[in-house]
Amino acid sequence: MPLTTAPFESLKLSITFAENGEVTASDFSSKSIGAQMTQFFGTAAGARYAIATEERNAANIASSDTMRLNAENTALKAQIDNINYNNQLNALRAQGYRPQ
Repeated sequence: MPLTTAPFESLKLSITFAENGEVTASDFSSKSIGAQMTQFFGTAAGARYAIATEERNAANIASSDTMRLNAENTALKAQIDNINYNNQLNALRAQGYRPQ
């Protein structure tokens, strides 16, 4: 972004990035228009950071349907394991093995 200044003006632009590359903070100041531009850039960066945070959180949180299906899947696996163990026990009993 090209920034030009008049004589004896100073501009300062700083941007902070997270490790994944998203903007976490920004600051812009100028001796001539500092307050307005600082507010503009700060608001824009803050909004972008909030959106990026929401996107990251949404990607990491399973939906309620996913959580429900995982719980049902776990319950079904437990039932299948119990059926298999009972079948194995019955097969052993049929061969004459008795628990001690």
